[in-house]
Amino acid sequence: MNEKRHPKEPLRRNHQIFAAVRALLVAGKLPVGLVLTESSLARLFNVSRAPASEALAWLENENLVFRFQGRGYMVGTSEREPVRTPLEDTPLAEAAQRTGPLDTRNWREILYPQVETIVAGCMSYGTFTMSGVALSRHLGVSRTTSNEILSRLERVGLVEQAPNGRWIVPRMTETGVHHHYQIRSLLEPAALEDVMADPDPGIVAAALKRIEDARLKKHHDFDTISAIERDLHGTLVQSCPNPQMRDTIHRSQLPLIASHMALARYDNPEEMLRVLDDHQDILETLASGRVAETKDQMRRHLLQGERTTIAYISRRPEPPEGVVPPYLSRME
Repeated sequence: MNEKRHPKEPLRRNHQIFAAVRALLVAGKLPVGLVLTESSLARLFNVSRAPASEALAWLENENLVFRFQGRGYMVGTSEREPVRTPLEDTPLAEAAQRTGPLDTRNWREILYPQVETIVAGCMSYGTFTMSGVALSRHLGVSRTTSNEILSRLERVGLVEQAPNGRWIVPRMTETGVHHHYQIRSLLEPAALEDVMADPDPGIVAAALKRIEDARLKKHHDFDTISAIERDLHGTLVQSCPNPQMRDTIHRSQLPLIASHMALARYDNPEEMLRVLDDHQDILETLASGRVAETKDQMRRHLLQGERTTIAYISRRPEPPEGVVPPYLSRME
């Protein structure tokens, strides 16, 4: 298997099936000549045929199974008398049970947020087309599921469907950045005011501790930056009780992910220090119950974030390696 997986993606169904079957083959726990078909493997792991088909193709590439004149694949390296034992009566049944349920609903819930973040993270780097076929193949899901993911991305404004039917991920413009930050500057301070009516001291304490730990580091990786941003703009802001406000804030935060999280932005120690200072000041003021001051601090923080983001995208940066997934193709 030579497919490169995005570092932030969870292990997908095709990879899980491949790993489970491969482990048994390498350990010699499946009889030579055992027939494996797409349909029988898909039924055993409770998935569609697409991920089972990809898993078998990867196993064939590693010479652990091979296509034979009958239907499907055979365990081993040469054709012999096929062993047509039901897979439910082999060690594969236990492996499938250990893997757990891989039903479509659970995987939509797991995969959609990951795709949403990855697509949003590409918007600062150009205009892209998005292929439903490539998305289906990359995730190891059915076309029905990939189409549902595309529809959900359209509903939150991350993709648009062109007249010719192609899905387009539009480039984030300076005007677009301003509009999104305008919404955030109105709603995030208001959300904090609602949160302050019944604050969770544990959330604030954990966020402050993360900032304290970050100050001890010379370099800040994506996970550290992401966690610090998520503490304030995600966990805390999204704990406000108004669901419509939470949803609108989330939609305006999404397209800013790439420029806001770009590691290049934090190569400047002064910039990172400013971010840490801003977050710490907001959190400490919030903890002290000073509502008006907390809201003003958040507005100033977001205004500076807008300036930094516009400066970043105006340079038309190239995407870092591994950011653009195989289901996106750059148009310009």
